[in-house]
Amino acid sequence: MEFHVSCNFHFSQTDTKSSEVKIPLNEMQLHSLPLSYIKRIAMNQMRRQNPESGLSEYDGAEDKIDAVACYSREENRWYADDCVCLTDICPGHPIKTLELVLRNYMPPPTLDVTIFGTQNCASDLLMSFYTSYRIRVTFGKMTWQVSRRYREFDHLHCLLKEKYGEAFSFALSDSTVSYLGKAIVKFPPKQIFGRLESDTIDRRRVMLEDYLQRLLHAPKPPTLSQDVLILSFLGIVSTQKLSNKSVGSDSINIDALDKQIDFGDILLFSCRFGSSICQRKFTGSRFDHVGIVIPGLRGGNLRLLEATGEGIRVYPLIARIKTYAREVTERIVVRSFLVKRDPESARCLLAFVNSVDGNAYSFLSIFQGLNKSDRCVQQKQLYDEEKWSQAFVSPLQNFTTQSVEIAKSVVASQKTKQSPHKRRKYFCSSLVASALKELGWLQTKRSCSYFWPGSFEEHGEIERSLHPGTTLGKEIDIDCRPVEVATATFTS
Repeated sequence: MEFHVSCNFHFSQTDTKSSEVKIPLNEMQLHSLPLSYIKRIAMNQMRRQNPESGLSEYDGAEDKIDAVACYSREENRWYADDCVCLTDICPGHPIKTLELVLRNYMPPPTLDVTIFGTQNCASDLLMSFYTSYRIRVTFGKMTWQVSRRYREFDHLHCLLKEKYGEAFSFALSDSTVSYLGKAIVKFPPKQIFGRLESDTIDRRRVMLEDYLQRLLHAPKPPTLSQDVLILSFLGIVSTQKLSNKSVGSDSINIDALDKQIDFGDILLFSCRFGSSICQRKFTGSRFDHVGIVIPGLRGGNLRLLEATGEGIRVYPLIARIKTYAREVTERIVVRSFLVKRDPESARCLLAFVNSVDGNAYSFLSIFQGLNKSDRCVQQKQLYDEEKWSQAFVSPLQNFTTQSVEIAKSVVASQKTKQSPHKRRKYFCSSLVASALKELGWLQTKRSCSYFWPGSFEEHGEIERSLHPGTTLGKEIDIDCRPVEVATATFTS
């Protein structure tokens, strides 16, 4: 066996000669030596052939050897792994011709994707089923998997069309470029009604794979295959901070969240529902839902207390956030209270949780708080007392003032027999405000139903109603999308 090794770069600016060496090897050497041996021998011989190159002092230096890679022009193949055995690169060939090329001239590894299957999944929030497409992504020697729903494909498609305009449409319909023999790749349409049949899902899987392949191999626009939207979709980078750049907020990964927050902190949600969007427009807020972090059981993981259509419920914190992020929300932020916490505060909050857990949810209850300033609350109390008295005194003129007072005291005593928390219906924001009042962190004469989810955002009304010495921190975005490339496996 004989290796013919040439060099297509110069060792120095004064070196203008081409270098080529021949390295004969026996059968034992072929089975025992790595490719790095060929590189080392070839570079040493080339330097001896060109003593004026000025690099003779680097003979055998590992940093110089690592700076070059081997390329086979006949195979159009790069051999970048120096540990590969020589028998693996020249099976059955008596002569192997290689070129030594600087590694920075190597073409970058290409992304390759395959949708190798589908999976039926159940929604934890919406009580429905959906299909998840399982994508295998390969980059060089790295391979990982991501799962995406059709609506995530559709969202990516809409973002790319908005970003690139006509250039993006041209990238998918350019007949001069054909990948896998397909000149035109169409994005599969939506199906509005009914469940998808298995053959429809399979056709959609093929179309989505062709769509991704075209995105990665389209020559125009030249930056399309490296667009951060596509890289995020394939699990290579996270765009959480980029998507909320206009807000100017910080970000924290979901895996580190439970170590950075504590009970009493609040979570704000921006959901995709039509009613949620209308609520945000009506209130002028960026958020439409709020929950509060509560202690775990017996010192366990933190939990989330919230009021939804299911009523007042307690959920595991991290699992609940991941479910929200996967199914219904566009953004989730956390705001932490800068206040001293002690066991008594935790017991107080847990007592409140036990008193409201299972209560009913009421969106209409929030309207009871409209226009309830401190002054309005006092005026309404006076008005209610006057109206109540008239209701009893007017039709019964023969009642004495004393009998009216007795009737009032009887009604009041009946009301105090019931727990005010147990009989109350809550909206999400009134629930959180009530919890903060129980903790003593919220100090206001306003009714808890006065506050909307937007009251808890930065510079909102909650900050102006906090107890002296209590501070609410800034909004920190929770990055819930995993970067799947971190789970990649490596192939030799």
